[in-house]
Amino acid sequence: MASTEPVHLLSVEDEDEREITLWGKVKFFAISSVGFFSEGWINNNLSFILPMIGYLYWNGGSIPTLPQDTIKAGLSIGMIVGQITFGIFGDALGRHKVYGKELAFTLFGTLMIVLMPWNGLSQNGIVGWLTIWRVVTGFGIGGDYPMSGSLTVETKLGMSRAKLVLTSFTLYQCGSLGTAIFYLILIAGYKNQVEANLWNLQYVWRLMLGIGMIPGMLSLYERLTMNETKPYERYVAKETGLARGDHHTRGLNDQFRDFLEYFNFKTAECRRHVVTLTCTSLSWFLFDIAIYGVSLNQSNILAGIGFGTGATKWETLYNTAVGNVIITIFSILGIVISIYLPDVIGRRAQIIGFALLTSLMYAIWAGVQGKTGTGGLMVLFALSQIFLQIGPNACTFLIPAEVFPTRVRGMGHGISAASGKCGALLTAFAFGQLNSTVGLPGALGLFCGVMFLCAVVSWWIPEVRGLTLDDIEHDLQYLARSERLALIKRRRQGQDSDIEINNSSNDKDMVA
Repeated sequence: MASTEPVHLLSVEDEDEREITLWGKVKFFAISSVGFFSEGWINNNLSFILPMIGYLYWNGGSIPTLPQDTIKAGLSIGMIVGQITFGIFGDALGRHKVYGKELAFTLFGTLMIVLMPWNGLSQNGIVGWLTIWRVVTGFGIGGDYPMSGSLTVETKLGMSRAKLVLTSFTLYQCGSLGTAIFYLILIAGYKNQVEANLWNLQYVWRLMLGIGMIPGMLSLYERLTMNETKPYERYVAKETGLARGDHHTRGLNDQFRDFLEYFNFKTAECRRHVVTLTCTSLSWFLFDIAIYGVSLNQSNILAGIGFGTGATKWETLYNTAVGNVIITIFSILGIVISIYLPDVIGRRAQIIGFALLTSLMYAIWAGVQGKTGTGGLMVLFALSQIFLQIGPNACTFLIPAEVFPTRVRGMGHGISAASGKCGALLTAFAFGQLNSTVGLPGALGLFCGVMFLCAVVSWWIPEVRGLTLDDIEHDLQYLARSERLALIKRRRQGQDSDIEINNSSNDKDMVA
């Protein structure tokens, strides 16, 4: 790759594009997005389910902090392992040989949670059951990150990569909204039964999880039978397998060799690759501290600002559901706005700018918490969620899927995502203790600093706006800004795109 020979770069129009109907586009979105929908449904479910589990098995009270944190952490532990595992195998064997297996793990783990024995388990047994099967569920959900991320980037449906990836990713928030609305319907429908006997909450929480499995079950076969992507066949291999075959068959050894050739410290070029992976990983780690600190504890936060409380246990659950619906609607607004910005302002500007705005919102919120009414605090909560979705949430997923070449895209995305879930794991254990020690203002102050650091580390991520997948295969994301813009301008004017790839440029060019 460290060549100075002229290379003809493919224009956007030259890249392979499937001839696909409107129904085909809808079908692709449904198949590729169902994992995000399931994760949004399952993750947002937890903030509703844990209070109900506390009412049912802790004598009408709440689950103690440590067991509650353990249950929350189970999903993140599974996701970390799943993201790395499926990232490796997705690059080694191809997308089509691996895609769909992750969804099977998600469905099985969720089913086992729904089937938790109604009686006969001790409190420790309940914590252990929920934690173990959430690890299995997380393994599947985590695997969906590198698989769906790579698949959507490598598929063309008549729109830009960013729009395709983020439109698919929007289904995460749709899953969150779906479970919040469904919970609201269930808790309203079971009002009389719950007020008469709290044991009827068993039906509510099991139905909530079980309904979320239906979209995944409907799309499982389509995932398992999806074709290989054109970029993988062009840039990596057409024949793959775990069994040792002839020299034309790609396997795990070839994948690890490609990874170590691309990410090492031997040349300036490869060191830039390491810096990029480090920054995508750190930005996602820092972002997940904030986003999971909020999403896993949304019920507690709503109660802290005076919205998720009530005179009875049913009223508390109902008000919490209403608050979650309101906040989730604003989150969807943020992620929808994010779809249109990467091709206008660029990925780096988007993540840095909105990470700083989120940091500012958390600082203001921490300063006025306890001094402002519930309405004002809900506005700050909503604004912080909008900015969080527009910038860090959208870009931490999009950038690792784009910035690495096809042969290491799954691993690069998987490692970045796994780093993020390490942040989620940290906040799953720390938020409860932090909130009980320094209160909500202290937690928000921490999130303020975390989002500022997220903006700082994102500065060293290269920009890929206007570049094709072929450009990225040839490391043109590391061109100086002026050279990259000149290339894009010539391409748009239909001029010759032959350029000299010279990787001896200064490292400072990668941040231009």
